[in-house]
Amino acid sequence: MDFFDRIGETITQVGNVAGQKAKDVSEFAKLTGELRSLEKKQQDLYIELGKKYFEEHGDSKEEAVEALKEIAADVEHLKDQIAGLKGGDPCPNCGAVVPKGSKFCNSCGAKMSIFEDDEEETTEEE
Repeated sequence: MDFFDRIGETITQVGNVAGQKAKDVSEFAKLTGELRSLEKKQQDLYIELGKKYFEEHGDSKEEAVEALKEIAADVEHLKDQIAGLKGGDPCPNCGAVVPKGSKFCNSCGAKMSIFEDDEEETTEEE
């Protein structure tokens, strides 16, 4: 019987170790998920803070502000080129390519600025 008792104890120990490892893996996954979520929120807040700073200090001649203005212009130019290749216009809100002639973005629902300009011209002509 001693042999079977030792086998039973060994199986119990292995089961306990495996159970603990499973708990550790689960806890690791949970903590990693929470960490990623918090890092995403942190990144979003940094972006929001940076945008607010840029809006308030966009007219300054700081090197970083000037570099950001140049990059923003380059981004818009590339979006226009990509939209042109796809046969549409870039959404002024989200940057998605919207088919030519659309009054609203299919992705975010924003009003297309090209139609805002047309409406202003129509209003001015009247």
